[in-house]
Amino acid sequence: MTNVAHIADFHSTRLVSTPEGARALHSIASSPGWGEPDAREARRWVTPAIKAALPAALQEAEALLQPATIADAKRYIGPILAIVAPSSMTADDQAGWFAAALAGLSGIPADLLRDACESRAMKLVQFPSQIVATTFTEVGPLWDRRKRMLENAKRLARATDLPGAAQPLVPNCSPEEARDILTQHGFGGIATKLKKSG
Repeated sequence: MTNVAHIADFHSTRLVSTPEGARALHSIASSPGWGEPDAREARRWVTPAIKAALPAALQEAEALLQPATIADAKRYIGPILAIVAPSSMTADDQAGWFAAALAGLSGIPADLLRDACESRAMKLVQFPSQIVATTFTEVGPLWDRRKRMLENAKRLARATDLPGAAQPLVPNCSPEEARDILTQHGFGGIATKLKKSG
């Protein structure tokens, strides 16, 4: 999960030149109303290392969202159903319940389903009707986070495919413009040095 953590969550200062850049990139990439202004701003913060790591990060994020198979669901949910099913629940009833549960749980990654079924909360389940709800309670935040990670990585990939990736924050400007910018932001001493050397 190394690439996904560095690319989709953007918390690594090794891939972003400054901590401010990491925070800015994270804020931009997680923007709910992602648009061209966000893409332009993201391109300013993208380093060559981020751009090079994006393909692997996308693959990894997609792999983390691979849904559980029917065999996985039987392996993890089957034993719980066998324990909590009332004696009046026939094999046909259990099969019908299981089919409905599969439809309700479709899309959940296998490792999250396994972890949910092994959780303390699942051990407290007393009725079949509680299994699906408890599973969603357990996996919901992690599954949502993985979806956001993939979406953020896709947003950044789309942004970096556009012209202008890894451009400097301030495009080429004249020495006079650089001095004015430095003075405007309270760095007059540096601007004075530039004036003397320029």
